[in-house]
Amino acid sequence: MADEVKITIPAGKTAGKTVKSAPAARKAPAKKAVEKPAPKAVKAQKAVKEEAKAEKPARGGRAKKPAPSIHDVTTALWNKIEKADVSGVETPIAIQVIVNDFGTFFVAVKDDGEGKGKKPHVIQDVYNDRDGTVEISYEEIMKIVDGTVKYDYLSAVSKGVMRYQGDLGKAIVLANLLK
Repeated sequence: MADEVKITIPAGKTAGKTVKSAPAARKAPAKKAVEKPAPKAVKAQKAVKEEAKAEKPARGGRAKKPAPSIHDVTTALWNKIEKADVSGVETPIAIQVIVNDFGTFFVAVKDDGEGKGKKPHVIQDVYNDRDGTVEISYEEIMKIVDGTVKYDYLSAVSKGVMRYQGDLGKAIVLANLLK
C-alpha cells in the first residue's frame, strides 16, 4: 500500500488536493572502504603472530624449552672436565667430537701456554691435527656428560652407540677424564 502524502499547492492551482506518491526508495547502507594491506605488511603481521605463539607458555603455564645446540654440549662438557687433574697425561691429546645433526668440536689436553702445565680444553672448531674422531648422538653425549649412564667406552663403540677412529690409547686417557 502506497503512502499517502498531502501536498499543498500554491494559490491559483487546485488547493488542498491529495496526491498519492510512490513509496520512498530505501537506501542501501553505505559500504565502508576497506584497504587491503600490502603483501610485505601481511608477512610481517604473520611473523609477529608466530613469535607471539612461540613466546606463549605451553599448557600448564611453563615456557617451552629451547632447542638444544652444540653450545649446550660444549658448555656441559667443559663444566665436567675443567678441574680434571691432567698432570699425569704424558703427551698432548686432541680428539674431535662430531655430534650428529648438531656440530663439531674437539677436546684437548695440552699445555696452557702460560707455563702452568697442561689443562683440558673444549673448543668449538674442527681440528685437522687430531688424534682421533668420535661420532655420537646428542642424547648419548649428554648422558655421558650428565653422568646418568656409567659408560664402558669400549663396549659403547663395539655396540655402535658411538663410533671412534684414531689412537685408542689417547681416547681412553680422555675418556677417564669424563668418569
